[in-house]
Amino acid sequence: MHQPASASEPPTPPGPRTAGLLVAALTLIVLIFNLFLSFERYRLLRSGWPWDLAYYNQWAWSLTHGDGTLTVRPLAAYATEGPSAWKTNYLAPIRYLILPIYALHPEPRTLLAIQCILFWLVLPAAYGLVRSETRSIRAGLLILPLVLLTPLLWPLALNDFRELQLAIPFALFAVRGVRERSIGWTALGVMGLLACRQEYAMLVASLAVVPPQVRDPAPVRFRWAAALWFTGLGWFLIVFFGFLVWTSGPRTPSHYLDLFGGPRPGWLELAWAILQVVLLGLGPWLLLGAAAPRVLLIALPWLWSLVTGRWAMRMIGTLDWHHVRYTAPYVASGLAAGLIGASRIWRFARWLPQTRTLRLIGVAWTTLVLLLASTWVLERFARIPYPISPDEAATLWTWFRRVAPDDGVLAHYDVTAPLSSRRELYSYVLHPNEPPGYPDRLPASVRWVFSKGVQVPPQALQSQGFRLVHAGPVIYVWHRPAPPPKRTSDSITNPDFDDSYDRHTANEPAPDGEKSLQGEPNR
Repeated sequence: MHQPASASEPPTPPGPRTAGLLVAALTLIVLIFNLFLSFERYRLLRSGWPWDLAYYNQWAWSLTHGDGTLTVRPLAAYATEGPSAWKTNYLAPIRYLILPIYALHPEPRTLLAIQCILFWLVLPAAYGLVRSETRSIRAGLLILPLVLLTPLLWPLALNDFRELQLAIPFALFAVRGVRERSIGWTALGVMGLLACRQEYAMLVASLAVVPPQVRDPAPVRFRWAAALWFTGLGWFLIVFFGFLVWTSGPRTPSHYLDLFGGPRPGWLELAWAILQVVLLGLGPWLLLGAAAPRVLLIALPWLWSLVTGRWAMRMIGTLDWHHVRYTAPYVASGLAAGLIGASRIWRFARWLPQTRTLRLIGVAWTTLVLLLASTWVLERFARIPYPISPDEAATLWTWFRRVAPDDGVLAHYDVTAPLSSRRELYSYVLHPNEPPGYPDRLPASVRWVFSKGVQVPPQALQSQGFRLVHAGPVIYVWHRPAPPPKRTSDSITNPDFDDSYDRHTANEPAPDGEKSLQGEPNR
């Protein structure tokens, strides 16, 4: 007769309070490390997609410090953001919830910090889910290093601020609540998911198939399944589609659904894409999830949508890596299935001989597979090419600091994020992002141009009074002084106007000792 698990466990496992402190300490360490990496990437102008970060920042800034209008307007096939900050392509109430925090320090790094804090709630959420499933503090603690090794987790954590990525811990809370039949955990998870973008409404609806830990009466199961199913579908079909009709017109919902149509890859290509996303995206989590097949069902639709849609693992090593955000629902649901499957295997091992040895082998095998997959992903992540060098980024920051808060700016995407806490920020990369009159009659409020080389016609800028004040290896900086105030017979001078900067800009040294370009021929 086999001994129960308690006989094979070490005699002094950590207590609940000690375990809670360990989880909190690990979460804090990872959070600080992520903050450092995110802030450093922002300083080096290596955001996942600067125009998107500029949009989120200008959106929040316009509602807390501006007039509620946008000039940064990302494109979508079915609708265009703005110019009112209230017109958005996506339904993500969490944006409004973070505005009071953002208002305390209105700049992109605040959004990066909020992303890190919410994202790494995944660690206490994973610990709570596994402990709930296994009734073992040790199992909950052992799972945390494995969660940190999840291959796609770090690219998601470093992908600036995006609502899709904030939902991962809420998915674990929701699954735990459904499994425990806890109204509190379920409500927290479901409300968090629905706040993080409309796609998660379908994940909420799919939670209807997740079974409870302890079988309950049929009427109870029906009420839980119906509540989850109709909450998810109702949010998507009524709230989200109603929101699109209200903001963008009656045909917008059908245009949105068109995104999920189009040609599909061949079967060989599809099989290869599935293999990559399974083995290199989540490692063994989906395989472990096979031990909890009904929970695994909630992850499979997201896997299919990835490999037939806008994401492929090959993007990790390119500038298109920021599309990794589309893997967030897959990572959330797949990780939940894997954690519950691993918990079931952990419990099953108590009835086998050499329980502790088998569990150790299982943890070691999971660690090895996760480590290999994570190494591949992070090695590809390190290959991403960035045109702006660290030295040029440092020089550009000195120019960013010279831009007055009320100055309008025209900039290449690569440098828009640090310049986005203002009313007017434009880009010339795509026509809808251009300012009125581009390039020959820019608005008088546009005082600065940060162009990639001479992509903006130099002759057009010079004819409008712009002067080339810095020419870097990648980014050129143009500036034109503010026009002097109109003089009247009653006021010959304006004591509030100080043009000393503009009068002396041509003669003062450029940042970091660079030679001034005033008077030099056009490049």
